[in-house]
Amino acid sequence: MEGQLDTTGSNCKACDRSDSADAHMVACDSCHLWEHFACAGVDESVRDRKYVCKDCTAKVAGSKTKRSKNLTADNRSTKTAGGRSAKKGQKNPSIPASQTSSARAAVLDAQMRVLEEEKAMKEQELREQEELQRRELEEEQRQIEEKRQLMEEERRLRQRKLEEQRAILAKQHMIRRESLEKKSELIKMMSEGGSTTSSIPDSQEKVKSWLADQQQTHGRSLGKTAQEQEAKPDS
Repeated sequence: MEGQLDTTGSNCKACDRSDSADAHMVACDSCHLWEHFACAGVDESVRDRKYVCKDCTAKVAGSKTKRSKNLTADNRSTKTAGGRSAKKGQKNPSIPASQTSSARAAVLDAQMRVLEEEKAMKEQELREQEELQRRELEEEQRQIEEKRQLMEEERRLRQRKLEEQRAILAKQHMIRRESLEKKSELIKMMSEGGSTTSSIPDSQEKVKSWLADQQQTHGRSLGKTAQEQEAKPDS
């Protein structure tokens, strides 16, 4: 990392000169400390590449050397109880594969359980929906049956009322016929049995009185029949 400082301080880790002693300074990408171009031994090309100072480079090289020695010591063969040699720190390649296979099997087993639960839930929802549809259909059929029974009851009621009206009319016709027959008989008696002229008006008055009585009786009979009809409850 290259840069130029405008301050008058002394930030170069390699010398005690001020920052302005050199036109440019560069910072290590590892320790992030600044150096003059001259102290670092770099030029303008450092702008286009990564820069690591000498101290950090030496530390990295020493660390690599130490790690290499440790690996060499670890790779030395040792004799086992059966007389066979085994390298210290060597990993068994079958263990990670077994662990991976077990983990994969556990994941697949969990996914299968989830699928089975989803299937059972959907089947339960389907059964509940079928049960609801069955109940709705039964309710519709019950309402239709109630309407049919109500219509049948209304039909029987209308039929009973018609029969009662027919009976009333039949009574009225019978009363009228009886009245006419009585009237005819009286008129015949008047025409055949009268001996004097003075008896004719008396007979006519009797006929009129009888006819008035018949009409009153007929009216009372009709009124009583109507009251009985109204007093009957509709069932």
